Amino acid sequence: MTKRDRRKLSQIITRGRRLTVAQVTDLMTHMVSTQIIQQEIHKLEEHSRIAPRRPYLRPQDFQRCLAFAQAHRHWTINDWAWVIWTDETAFELGKKVD
Repeated sequence: MTKRDRRKLSQIITRGRRLTVAQVTDLMTHMVSTQIIQQEIHKLEEHSRIAPRRPYLRPQDFQRCLAFAQAHRHWTINDWAWVIWTDETAFELGKKVD
């Protein structure tokens, strides 16, 4: 494979993270075997990864959310539009929330 082919391969696998090796092979401009594509992907250090799971909310978190909602019962719909709810944000593992 040429340098140009490697750049093309890098573009394809960056844009199409869920593509199989066979699909990537079909998208290449030159006829290349799937085995060579696999080897080149490995050389580019691109490996399949599994997304980390988001942690579940603890009972204390539910209590704080409920207390906040009860304390702000008088708010209008426009006031509530500015609140970020737990189902609208991502949580990361290993980070402490203050």
